[in-house]
Amino acid sequence: MFTLTFTEPGGRAENHPLLEEEQGLTVGRDATCEVVLRSKEVSRRHARFFVRAGDLLVEDLGSQNGVYVAGARIEKPTVLLGTPPIEIGDVKVVVFGTGPVPRNAELRSARKAERRALGPHADAAGETAAKGVGAGAVLRGKAGQQIVLPAKAAVGRGADCDVVLDDDSVSRHHAELSRDDRGLYRLKDLDSGNGTFLNGKRLTATDSLLVPEGAKLRFGDVELLLWRPPEARLPRRRLLLVTLVALVALVGALLFFRRGQGSTATREGLPEQEATALVEQAQAAIEVDRFEDAARLAEQAIDLDPLSPAPRKVLAQSRRDQQAARIFADASSKAQVGREDEALRMLAQVSPQSRFFARARIKAKDLASSIVRVRGQACRTAPRENAAVVAEECARVLDVKCQQGPVDEDTMLKALRTAEKRLPRRVAWSCPPALAPLFHDETVADAGDDKALAALYTDAGIRDAMQAYARGDANSALKALARLRGPAAAQARELTERLRVVDGRFREGQTALLGNQLERADAVWGEALAADAVLMPAGSASFLGRQMRTTLARAHGKVGDDRFAKEQFTTAYDEWTLGLVVEPQDPHLLDSLARLEKVAEGLARSGCDPAQVAVHITRSDPPSPAHEAAQKALLRCR
Repeated sequence: MFTLTFTEPGGRAENHPLLEEEQGLTVGRDATCEVVLRSKEVSRRHARFFVRAGDLLVEDLGSQNGVYVAGARIEKPTVLLGTPPIEIGDVKVVVFGTGPVPRNAELRSARKAERRALGPHADAAGETAAKGVGAGAVLRGKAGQQIVLPAKAAVGRGADCDVVLDDDSVSRHHAELSRDDRGLYRLKDLDSGNGTFLNGKRLTATDSLLVPEGAKLRFGDVELLLWRPPEARLPRRRLLLVTLVALVALVGALLFFRRGQGSTATREGLPEQEATALVEQAQAAIEVDRFEDAARLAEQAIDLDPLSPAPRKVLAQSRRDQQAARIFADASSKAQVGREDEALRMLAQVSPQSRFFARARIKAKDLASSIVRVRGQACRTAPRENAAVVAEECARVLDVKCQQGPVDEDTMLKALRTAEKRLPRRVAWSCPPALAPLFHDETVADAGDDKALAALYTDAGIRDAMQAYARGDANSALKALARLRGPAAAQARELTERLRVVDGRFREGQTALLGNQLERADAVWGEALAADAVLMPAGSASFLGRQMRTTLARAHGKVGDDRFAKEQFTTAYDEWTLGLVVEPQDPHLLDSLARLEKVAEGLARSGCDPAQVAVHITRSDPPSPAHEAAQKALLRCR
């Protein structure tokens, strides 16, 4: 079995075994890839590793920065002999192993074993195919993909199932296909949430139905066909006759279709490619807030490739973001007319998995500041004899302030208690838990990161020092490392060097920013972030690392905002893009680039020079609709 190690700049490395010889491993930035990389030098769908005839090959999927094997850029699928250096953008790949056992061979062996087990009933099972399907049966999608069934196959969303259908409508353990004592497949529902259907009829909990040849099976929203590919079992004389007829037919077909280059044979696998292209277009539509277009494209991809989880994930994302966009717009309208409390409750309904959640958090914090300022003023200045008003205003302020920290000694709470003494009742304030996700920032020193640090640093002294560093106390960490002796001393010295790099470069970057030297800050903090990535567990960042990323993103965002206000769209795009390099999920930068996409639509219709600007400020990998329109406008100029 082959194992591939992907090492990104900064030292982040991941191992991925290559198990499926035909599917292989797709590599890129897109979340639908089997190997997801963070580097901006990597395209969304950059490359694919796969096995053919026992050899490992790599293929460039039309990436911008190419795939390099032994220092040379490849132009076609290339066999990897030995362990040559491989580069995908700026990510290095190392191959270990001698190759997987071809899965098709395993399946053929299993099929032969099944026929031997059936013995004299094997032919009988084939003769009864009109009534039922036996050994060798496959589940087939509309695009021609096939899943060969074992004697007993669990179907569901769970990774432990034999047939994994990654769709929200499919239960974790949804149904079961198993061969009965005659060797024919029967279908049983496993108490699924959305039901199992055989040719449109829903199975009950007690049903165990024989599945006929060509039957339509539906698991939730996923529909597949069950069939048994034909096997040639002809006598020699009849086989020769059939072969001769086939040759004559083949010659006739070649003559008939000679002028047609797009024959059915050449289109094999095209539905899957078309589905992949539709998924990429749907993702591009999501990124510019065209959710209806994204949903339509994803549904078309599902029709072409019902077995692939990618279009279903994009469809779910588009629907989730569409709902979040509607909630966000309604909340903004409420806030504009002074109904901040209602707006805040609406923002709490935005899904954390939505692209709008980051925007909702920013909006919520702005609303919280307004509520504290306006209602807090009323709480402090309302006439004491109007105790009901004082208590109500103070309670609403406390609903928000409690999200940001303890309020036991807060003046608002004291004012509330004083007002309540003048009332015959207590005024409730609840610190609504639904608002908590909007205000509680993720921290580095949480339990999950402590566990990750413990796994990375097994020595207790080093672990304590690195926990102090993760919390932002670099001085304490350096002192703790200096005290270590014995077996841990060598590792402590190495960590000390990297800690000093982070601490020193952090201070240099702060000085550069104070002097408005953003390029200098980018350079020195880039070195600090690279060292921080080595010190911290994968997926974690120290307090200093998080602060550097956030500060750089805001600095580039501010410069880009200034350029945008002056209609200097090209430099605005460049600044915002630089900010996303260090903080890829920054909501302000993502919103700003989405604004540029809308600006580019107008530029593309305004002449050749504006179209050139539109090409520069729009996403090109994969190309957004605005980018494609700008490119077409440029072609007309030539």
